[in-house]
Amino acid sequence: MSVNQRPSGVTALVILEISLGVLLSTRFMFALFPTLAATYFHFRPVREAVLLVFATVDFILAYCLWNGKTRAWITALVFALLGIVFSGFMLFIRPALGGMASLIIELLILYYLMQPKVQRHFRRSKQLREQQV
Repeated sequence: MSVNQRPSGVTALVILEISLGVLLSTRFMFALFPTLAATYFHFRPVREAVLLVFATVDFILAYCLWNGKTRAWITALVFALLGIVFSGFMLFIRPALGGMASLIIELLILYYLMQPKVQRHFRRSKQLREQQV
């Protein structure tokens, strides 16, 4: 693998983060303009603001993962751990197939982020930036 080539799984994570950001933004738009949706969503300012913040964070994280920033790897790792805890808690409270799928996806993301080639990619990107300065 060349120095600038990102692992294909990182590209998949970027696509996943962008997709989640688009879904959250769409949910915000449906709540803001209920005539866009087939069903009526009640606009709750706090909840919708949180959705918009999460969508923004997803877009920023996708950008940072794409560019190989070390802080993106750390943030994705923290989000995966939080997702595992939350999914496990939700499965304990109310078992559902979606909760199980979420837990499996979060575990796969955590496993992938811990792979040596992925860790090297994000560390190497940081070292290259330091050498260019």
